Amino acid sequence: MRRSRAKCFRSGRRRTVRNAVRQQPGDPARHHVRFAAGSLRNAANLMLARTSTRQREIGVRLALGAGPGRVARLLLTENLILAFLGAG
Repeated sequence: MRRSRAKCFRSGRRRTVRNAVRQQPGDPARHHVRFAAGSLRNAANLMLARTSTRQREIGVRLALGAGPGRVARLLLTENLILAFLGAG
């Protein structure tokens, strides 16, 4: 099976598409975005783990008559307080 080829515009040599993309210099902003996305994903996973361990408490609150909006507001408020304390 033959690989597709793309012409490298700088040197005029022919390279595979994969190597041409891999050898381009990286954009520093792209690396910052990847790092930020990874950090946000990690924080979201930590919040999800914390919420899933509190499932019983949330169930009791819902059984006692708290609406889903009230429970969501409680969790959001707690996470915002923790975020502000962690940032400051």
